[in-house]
Amino acid sequence: MQIPMSCRGGALMRRWGRLAGLALLLGLSQCRARTDDPDVVREHVIFENDFEQMPGWLPVPDSSLTTERAHSGRYSVRVDKKHPFSVTYRLTLRDGFSKRPRRLRLSAWAWVEGPLEEGRLIFLLNPPNAVEGMPAIFSTHLFLADKWPYKRWTYISRDINLPPEIASDAQIVVFLWHFSANHPLYADDWKLTEIR
Repeated sequence: MQIPMSCRGGALMRRWGRLAGLALLLGLSQCRARTDDPDVVREHVIFENDFEQMPGWLPVPDSSLTTERAHSGRYSVRVDKKHPFSVTYRLTLRDGFSKRPRRLRLSAWAWVEGPLEEGRLIFLLNPPNAVEGMPAIFSTHLFLADKWPYKRWTYISRDINLPPEIASDAQIVVFLWHFSANHPLYADDWKLTEIR
């Protein structure tokens, strides 16, 4: 003997199944990514460097690479009075971007002795075929001693609004400068991202 479907709760189950399916469909329709939301920040990483691979890539290790202190891994960059400039990152805009970037974020981890250590992480936009002594199209920097606590690794960052008239063959240059610090300065885990 067969029990009718209505007696087994089949009709009720079908109704609840349809309602659950409709609720799921409505819920999923709200889960799509919103690219038009002005509060959503999209980032594209241009470079990240923790300096761990640098000794193997350079024929002669750069004098600014050190194992004295590191935020992550074994290596970081050190500048002092004897070696005021670090290893330098360079990128031509057309090689790193499909269209002209408007805004970038430069960040790093810095270690300084105290608030009077005037070291800087420099960001330049150089003209095409720039030679030594030629002025940059655009420049800005991060002060390493702007944030405390001192004598420990501290995160520093800066958002950079680029000028609208830059050419695609302009060159991004990033390096650490000792400036007028009295003690060695260290920086590690450099990162440059495009903010869209």
